Amino acid sequence: MVSKKLVNEFLSNKLIAVVGASRNGRAFGNFVIAELLKNGCTVYPVHPNCANISGLKTVSHIKNLPDDVHALFVALKPAATLEVVKEAIVKGIKTIWIQQQSESTEALKLCRETETDVVYGQCIIMHLQNVSFPHKAHRFINKITGKLPV
Repeated sequence: MVSKKLVNEFLSNKLIAVVGASRNGRAFGNFVIAELLKNGCTVYPVHPNCANISGLKTVSHIKNLPDDVHALFVALKPAATLEVVKEAIVKGIKTIWIQQQSESTEALKLCRETETDVVYGQCIIMHLQNVSFPHKAHRFINKITGKLPV
């Protein structure tokens, strides 16, 4: 079960790598980058095949991230998530947010086995400050229906 404490610990990181954004700007990861930037984070998009995403220079692989990046957000198809989690653990990433519907049983198991903090089953936008109206309303509904961690 994911706790509010774990969510807050992830979001307390101001240097966050993002895997799952695209050069065409239509991926959910691109939206997350914009929201993290609005919340004062320094964001490192990770993409092996393009030089910049959302106006930010990309990092080609997780292993090339600066050593002071300890948080990773993942928004990929579940089949691709395990490999990203493996790379993050090798790099020394301490906490990972796997966007809801991006989880794989294997990736979550690996996080548990390596004692890597992982947030899953949650939409990161529901937990950020400074989000627009529809997301604030959605957060309120999730709160009153008990879908947000406590």
